[in-house]
Amino acid sequence: MNILLIQPALEPDRKWGKHPLQTMFRPAPITLPTIAACTPPGHDVRIVDDAFEDIPFDDDTIDVVGITGSTPFAVRMRQIADGFRARGRAVVVVGGVYATLCPDDAKAFADAVVTGDAEDTWPAILADVQRGALQPFYRSVRPPLTGRPFPRRELLTSWRYILPTSFQFTRGCVHSCDFCSINLQYGRQVRATPIDAVVDDIRRARRHRLRPLMFWDDNIINDRRWTLELFHRLKDLDIKWVGQSTMLIADDPELLAAASASGCKALFFGVESFDQASLKETRKGFNKVQTYRDKFARIHDHGISIQAGIIFGFDHDDRGVFERTVEAAVAVKIDVAAFSLLTPYPGTDIYRRMERDGRILTYDLSKYDSDNVVFRPARMTAEELQEGWHWAQHQFYSVPNIFRRTWGTGASWRINIATSIQYNWFTKARFPRGYNPAARGGSDIEPPPPDRRGSVRLPVVGSS
Repeated sequence: MNILLIQPALEPDRKWGKHPLQTMFRPAPITLPTIAACTPPGHDVRIVDDAFEDIPFDDDTIDVVGITGSTPFAVRMRQIADGFRARGRAVVVVGGVYATLCPDDAKAFADAVVTGDAEDTWPAILADVQRGALQPFYRSVRPPLTGRPFPRRELLTSWRYILPTSFQFTRGCVHSCDFCSINLQYGRQVRATPIDAVVDDIRRARRHRLRPLMFWDDNIINDRRWTLELFHRLKDLDIKWVGQSTMLIADDPELLAAASASGCKALFFGVESFDQASLKETRKGFNKVQTYRDKFARIHDHGISIQAGIIFGFDHDDRGVFERTVEAAVAVKIDVAAFSLLTPYPGTDIYRRMERDGRILTYDLSKYDSDNVVFRPARMTAEELQEGWHWAQHQFYSVPNIFRRTWGTGASWRINIATSIQYNWFTKARFPRGYNPAARGGSDIEPPPPDRRGSVRLPVVGSS
């Protein structure tokens, strides 16, 4: 059979996808190359990245279309699925985080839905398609990450990605932040790929020696013993890599030193907030605001750049949160920050709580992209949250602040300055300037009254 695997993209990414600087912001995906590798022999497989490439809707030779994505991509996933199903030939299979959290909704536009991992379900799906016995749902049993084939990265247009070679060591997370969907997708029990397999994969896939490798693990230090052994093995490979971790790595001198020695050049941390009450609210109290400066200094001292995820919209956030956050992020010398708006994704604890209390403002999933306010904030208006988020991005990536936070960190500061200048351009091109709500004052905001409605299923496409 002819199989087409599609990585959907949001509309802004499709708009900027042909721009040369778009490659500055996209690491290579790992999911679809892994699924391609799990395809049994005898099938032809292609991968299309919707951000860069045209989707071949008119190709009548395609037998199976596989689409994966999280909630922000749900609308685009439906558009793609409808485009193929309207032609009446290809079987459309949908998977990923969105399908796992909302399988019944995904089934509305797919012939089959995969929940959880795909390694143990994808071969069965293809066999069922061939014998005309496709089932509506396929549920993973979360198999061990052993004996998996190497991802078929050669199917990607690798030059399009700033980080063209990506890997995944573990799945799952030991933490349970209430806005996060990782545990719902992979579970809290951490599963690891055998370290020998990771090392072998890196050796065979290392084609772009001048660019770092990417580990897609949501928290690469989930299991200290496994991680320490991995870092020691990576040291012998003479590579550079980036990944994601919690700030707890800074509390473990041996682990931090091993990460640096293994070639780690940057880590993404879910900082989330500079307000301890907000961190407690979202069950991320292990982040201690008063320790940020010292922890980041230790990380910088090991030559590792700091990329931070920061969220606006927690119930403890007032109009002054934007100014306070920018000042704090510059003071602790965060190298790169990804500011986002709190988004209550369906299926998460925070969504159930907000839906129960009548705080959901729209059920249009095209807005659930962390760039739009989709709920009623507690201590400011929705407009103030939206505009303050825009303002904070412009302030953080202003030229004076770029130099204040990157100068003298010792962690590839020249590269960080160049990256921040790219973000300066990107922010100006993509987002309005916004305003600082604290500078405009305004009346007090009463907490939103509870509206204990029954559960409401989110439509895949719709308006507020």
